[in-house]
Amino acid sequence: MNTTYDALIVPAQLTQPVRIERVDVDVDVLQELVGGNVESLPGPDWHVYFNDEGGRLPQNDRAEVLIREAGADLDETFKGTGVFLGHGPSGEEASAPAHLIRLAEQLFAARLQPALPSLSSARRPQSEDGEPVSAVADTSAPTPAYDAETRR
Repeated sequence: MNTTYDALIVPAQLTQPVRIERVDVDVDVLQELVGGNVESLPGPDWHVYFNDEGGRLPQNDRAEVLIREAGADLDETFKGTGVFLGHGPSGEEASAPAHLIRLAEQLFAARLQPALPSLSSARRPQSEDGEPVSAVADTSAPTPAYDAETRR
């Protein structure tokens, strides 16, 4: 049974890029990505994992916009890193849907590259600031401001 999927990672910190990362989907890896206990919010053909103790985490405007624009109801502020995955045909995990990745590229003016080969959390390389190194968005183009009134 496959447990490795391409996840769309949307960090709360605007200085960290939106990225696609191939992850082994198990509780330990998800907890490492979100920085604590994991909770899930469902979308039409996707779901997003996040830290269930969001009150102490920074607001994630990018994930919030993506969730709403992708058709899910969100009643409160989204906080912390979001890990987006898809729904498989029998309800199991799947890679983040292509339409969700395209929407993220449009919303954040980023070109997301395919994920690098899977690494377990113990072997995942890290940058100088301790963040996992993986496929990242091309951030050479400026990110447009999001207008909450016009939803653009």
